[in-house]
Amino acid sequence: MSLRQVYHQNNRKSLLTIGGITIVVSLFLCLVMAMFLPTLASSFILFLIIGSFLIGIANSEIVISPEGIEWHQFGFCTRSPWSNVARIAPFQSDNVLTQAIYFHQPAQQFFKLFPFQPVTSIKMIPLYQFRFDADSKLGRDLRLYRPDLFNI
Repeated sequence: MSLRQVYHQNNRKSLLTIGGITIVVSLFLCLVMAMFLPTLASSFILFLIIGSFLIGIANSEIVISPEGIEWHQFGFCTRSPWSNVARIAPFQSDNVLTQAIYFHQPAQQFFKLFPFQPVTSIKMIPLYQFRFDADSKLGRDLRLYRPDLFNI
């Protein structure tokens, strides 16, 4: 059994499906429209970008390992050692009340293409995209490395 556990977001399959369909339909329409209306075909490039963005968002994941926690999202990776994880507490996002993993000090966020240079830092990882509660697999694995997170 690997000590590195990966958790994908809830709606991953539907985002991958919608993104893939958007890309395929856009490519088809670009090819067909280029024969009849060349100026209209270029507008479908926007749909290619949207489809690619949906696929990128669908690949958001949380990785838990003995070294710490990582949050991979579209183009970025946030890493923090367990010693920097402060607590799990409520987080309000728009109209959704959810939980978030908060850090003592802001965690470094990197471009995936340039992982050696931090871009920014974040104070927490929101968990609304993931199947999470104290008894979920993600909750149990967090408790494995930091059992005190749920005692607040």
